[in-house]
Amino acid sequence: MNLKTLFIFLLLPLISACDVCRDPQSIGSYQLTEDEISLIPYTEYIDLRYENEVGNIVVGSTQPKIIEDLSNGEESCTYTEYQKVSSFLTFISIDIAVQMKVEKYEKANFILTHYFPDSQESIGMGSGSAGIESTSDFSYLGFDFKDVIVFENSREASEIELIVYSIENAVELIAYRNGDYLKLVE
Repeated sequence: MNLKTLFIFLLLPLISACDVCRDPQSIGSYQLTEDEISLIPYTEYIDLRYENEVGNIVVGSTQPKIIEDLSNGEESCTYTEYQKVSSFLTFISIDIAVQMKVEKYEKANFILTHYFPDSQESIGMGSGSAGIESTSDFSYLGFDFKDVIVFENSREASEIELIVYSIENAVELIAYRNGDYLKLVE
């Protein structure tokens, strides 16, 4: 047997092993409900007005929410399909962006992440089960909020302490550790 024939015999099992899974099968599909999608209210580009602690107005710009159908595990013979909806609120003048994301993989999780684009720092504000049932009333810095979700930042090194989020208005308050804040002007 020559070397070329031996090479073909050694290569044939590898080629067939890589080709075992021509038609991967879905083993689960997790679609967001309308209530879960509605946790992010932005459907168009909007400029929102926020007042800071000294009374100055800072503009935050939204982007329309994006709903994505995703999957993982397609490199194997099975995969899972899931959905994600996300949007951004960006404050260009003060270099902060907040990403809102609801992702459903078995259960829905609501995640807020804030970014400092110039420094490339991103900090997850935490996640929790998505839904209206996880809201509560909350008072902070003399402001009262009804039916909100409070995302607290556990990283002491971060400037932002917490974000108050309502299902109706999205980001209601961004509070900094030094007492500064941005509050949505209605």
